Amino acid sequence: MLNYYTKKATMQNHFKTNQPGMKKRLILGLLAVGILGFAIQSCTKDYFDFDKMKDPDWTPEYALPIGHARIEVEDFLDRFNDDSIVKIGPDSLLVLQYFRDIFTQNIEGKITLGDQNGIPAPYVIDANDAANYDPISNGLVSSRSVNAPFGVNNGEQLSSIEFKAGVLTLTYQNTISAPCGSTISIPNLVDGNGTPFSRTVTPPAPANMSQPSLFPGGPVDLTGYTLLLNQGPNGFNDLNVMVSVQVQTGGLANIGEAFRWTIDINGMQWSTLNGTFPNLAIQLPEPPLLDEKVRMRIFENSISGDVHYEDPKLIAFFENTFGLGVNVTFNKLQAQPSAGGSPVNITANPGGIGSGLTITIPKSTTPGQPSFSAFGDSAANSNIPTIIDLEPTHIIYNSTVSSAPGGVGTDFITDQSYLKLSVLAELPFHGTAQDFTTADTFSFAVPDSATIAQNDQSYIKQIVIRLVIDNGFPAEGYVQADFGVYDSISGNITPITTLFEGQTNKQIFASGKLTGDHVEIPSGVVQSIVDIPITREKLEMLRDAKVDRMVLKTELDTYNNGQQVVKVFADSYILLHVGLRVEVAPFEAANP
Repeated sequence: MLNYYTKKATMQNHFKTNQPGMKKRLILGLLAVGILGFAIQSCTKDYFDFDKMKDPDWTPEYALPIGHARIEVEDFLDRFNDDSIVKIGPDSLLVLQYFRDIFTQNIEGKITLGDQNGIPAPYVIDANDAANYDPISNGLVSSRSVNAPFGVNNGEQLSSIEFKAGVLTLTYQNTISAPCGSTISIPNLVDGNGTPFSRTVTPPAPANMSQPSLFPGGPVDLTGYTLLLNQGPNGFNDLNVMVSVQVQTGGLANIGEAFRWTIDINGMQWSTLNGTFPNLAIQLPEPPLLDEKVRMRIFENSISGDVHYEDPKLIAFFENTFGLGVNVTFNKLQAQPSAGGSPVNITANPGGIGSGLTITIPKSTTPGQPSFSAFGDSAANSNIPTIIDLEPTHIIYNSTVSSAPGGVGTDFITDQSYLKLSVLAELPFHGTAQDFTTADTFSFAVPDSATIAQNDQSYIKQIVIRLVIDNGFPAEGYVQADFGVYDSISGNITPITTLFEGQTNKQIFASGKLTGDHVEIPSGVVQSIVDIPITREKLEMLRDAKVDRMVLKTELDTYNNGQQVVKVFADSYILLHVGLRVEVAPFEAANP
């Protein structure tokens, strides 16, 4: 039994020779590579019926029908890479959708709460208190509210804070001559059970109170507490404290004497802030980086050619979990052409995305529930057709995110808030391709001499692979395979020989026949028959050179050498028949 070739193809997509680099990639090129790649991967019994390979005019010494496959649109949908996917549009036109996340910016570290130290909350005896004090029977019981500002770092106007960490510490000093107790409460600071914060202390008369004393209950862990800051005169950043005194009998209550509380709040971490954030600004990417580049993989593995899309679109999707609207200003939005040179600005009218434009993203109305919005660039409002024709390898951006406040107390931010930008490029299979060439690298193994010989009675003179292709796509394909040896140190491949010697490439299939701008199925299907010879001498040369890589180069032209705009619809297909002819000679002829 002939055991000629064992294929173990692994897409490398990083062939390194003296080529100028993996520069361009276009959807129609992806179509050709996808079809050819699928055909290569499909040569197994799972895809072929062995009785369907028939050609009565081809009568070699050994004719082996390898198989048959019908490759339709459904066979290569979703097959390109993790970022791109082929969909069928509402008019049955094929569309490549390339989706990339550009950035996700969370709020971590952008709003911090500074320590609040030395907040005074005194109760000072005034003239009314002195007059009402009964040193014999009733003493004095009285309360007084104190409003203190809650300090912020960047102009935030806070109406409430939900804490996930923090420590509140109380100290007090009593200078009232009579024995006196005091209660301090922060009615708008409540724990997870809804209980307002309150502490009481009954110190002795002030004989030993020349220095402040730490509250005997110790610091208070604020985890799970909520603090309202909108109950004071400003409506924001107001800390309300209630202080009461219980002056006992048997002493004096002189004007100016006081029971003085001091509040310290340290190590605050928040889970939710409510209020207004007028000065929130985030630079993307973060300093010291000047710009960020986002890789566009669909345009990376072609090496030459011209392509054009008739109606490409670039759509920006924003996902916002901030409870405030945000303005996104694209200080820079550029595309790096695959051919090199300077980046090109992406420009658009208002309503699209482009360099210098600011767009406003709606707020989330419920914590944890994002708002979604989209902004699109098309031929009608931007230069996106020109940008896509450049087949950019990277999108370069620099942007600033700033708040778009909705009014005092109307916004919120959680510690999980984020703003996410994703971009969808829609590239319809509607356009042209001329001399569009891609290159992909495969591992390759050559059989040893024992498998080249057959039963020690005869030897292989030549193997001929026959392809019979019925093409219903409006494009013709050319192929060349270069064989070489991979250098693991340099990462380069040293070329040894080619499959079609003396030719730049070989036509594998002709274009389907057009009706208008597309191929009618089945009347426009065109059949091509191609023989690919491989001699014993070439096999032995590949074996002796220890060839371990094959670089498959595919060139694509749409109908009429890429001069006519075409469309590819969902009913397009390629019907592929593969056969093998083996020419043998007596073993003695090779070893006289």
